[in-house]
Amino acid sequence: TGYEGDIQTLEIPGEIPVNGFKRPVREIAPLAFKESGLKHVTIPDGVNHIGGQAFNHSESLETVSFGQDSRLTTIAEDAFANTAALESFTVPRFVRMIQERTFKESGLKRIHFHEDSKLDEIGHSAFEDASRLRNIELPDTVVGINDSAFASTDLEAINLGPTIQFIGANAFAQTAELKTVIIEHSTQFENKIVDLGGQDHSGDLPFDFDNDALSFYVPSQTIEGYHDHEKWRHYSQRIVPLEIDNHKRLVFPSTQNK
Repeated sequence: TGYEGDIQTLEIPGEIPVNGFKRPVREIAPLAFKESGLKHVTIPDGVNHIGGQAFNHSESLETVSFGQDSRLTTIAEDAFANTAALESFTVPRFVRMIQERTFKESGLKRIHFHEDSKLDEIGHSAFEDASRLRNIELPDTVVGINDSAFASTDLEAINLGPTIQFIGANAFAQTAELKTVIIEHSTQFENKIVDLGGQDHSGDLPFDFDNDALSFYVPSQTIEGYHDHEKWRHYSQRIVPLEIDNHKRLVFPSTQNK
């Protein structure tokens, strides 16, 4: 579907007339709402694809709403980039990857995920320069975070969950407020040491070297592996065991006595 006009609130219809017949709306076309004046948009459950740059540079966009039964699977690259007024976003259940630069230079402060999210990957520069992003609670299905995904954000803490396997180069570069990174125990990847992108000599490892307040909490049985890892060893003095209480709940760093 495409867009013309200067309306501020838009509810995209679930069906549109085509040659005298009603056809379901399955896709928002690339560039469809680029540089629009929209403030509020509602996307019907039947849409499964949002095209590249669909809302790029829609500087007034404040809310994007999906139903609980949204069948959206793909949000293409740059779809919500440069949306300064967009402060919160909920990713629908069936989206498996946040593509390259999807929310780059957006105004996001918070991002949420469906309680049964299928997300497994965050793309290159997906949230880069979303400088107000402070809170994100990743679903426990994420396997990979690609290069510069959260670079230059305002994140203070992040739980990478039990399934994380790879963190790309500069993924959390220039995140001066980041104090806590948690990697949970995985029964699926027993004693797995998370792989890091970047090179030792080029200074593009995922986390800032000069952030002395940053701590990494990892399963106690993997501590030695992290300390000996060719890339993680650069952070070895900041790696500490993640504790579990008697109810098998994580004891988060804010409740621990250091």
